[in-house]
Amino acid sequence: MVLPGSTKSFDQFRADDGECRQYSAAQIAAKSGDNEGTTAQQRYDFAYQQCMYARGHQIPMARGSMPRQQPRSTAATPPPPPPPAGTPPAPPAGYRVN
Repeated sequence: MVLPGSTKSFDQFRADDGECRQYSAAQIAAKSGDNEGTTAQQRYDFAYQQCMYARGHQIPMARGSMPRQQPRSTAATPPPPPPPAGTPPAPPAGYRVN
């Protein structure tokens, strides 16, 4: 399944759909003797989805098909160290505060 891209009109989607169907059929015809462990339908689907994605359309993905991101550490970042003890030095001569 392919969904129209967010900036694409339905007419543009239909035009791209027709061109990508032709492209996919040509890819199957060109590789008819080379199966590589996939069916002709799978090769057609892959070629079609790649074509539509390249034209800016959306390919929905099944939940769980993406690798899970590692959870972020829940430990809080430690606070910065306290300032050194004692009185800070005087500013340099001629230093002006605005």
